[in-house]
Amino acid sequence: SGSRFLLLQDGYRYEKLEGKQEFRITHFAEYGLRIEERELVPTQRRRSAVSSHDLWNSTIFADQVELQWRLAMPLSALLLTLLAVPLSKSAPRQGRMLGLFIGIMIYMAYSNLLNVARSAMGKGDLPSWMGLWWVHLLILTLSLILLWRQQRQYARKPSRSGRVNENS
Repeated sequence: SGSRFLLLQDGYRYEKLEGKQEFRITHFAEYGLRIEERELVPTQRRRSAVSSHDLWNSTIFADQVELQWRLAMPLSALLLTLLAVPLSKSAPRQGRMLGLFIGIMIYMAYSNLLNVARSAMGKGDLPSWMGLWWVHLLILTLSLILLWRQQRQYARKPSRSGRVNENS
């Protein structure tokens, strides 16, 4: 018939009697059990398993959330590297750990904002065009402001002759 069977030999079968504390023990020389065919239900792949190319071409909102999250990690590495440049500079008599402390605080805030924005996108509270980009734009703006301030500070630094250097 094409059916599949499980065939057991020389064994015991234990059945608990319903409503009682007793068991029925049956000894068998050969016991066959038909394995019923189940209909295969196609499962949906997790979003993390979908290729980035497929996510890019998808119009599903949840796919857009996943794609932005994947792009956020390398972009955040670049932005944090850019932010590290102005934070690494310190004056000769200034403590060197202040920039490190500020950097750690900014990283924690950045990471938390990314997670909050991802969660808000997943719930549908943020539109896909805004997504996580506003968090990256905030860090980029902060980095550029700090770089600009640092550039101005070193451009106005007095030279050895006592004159202020105005090269900017």
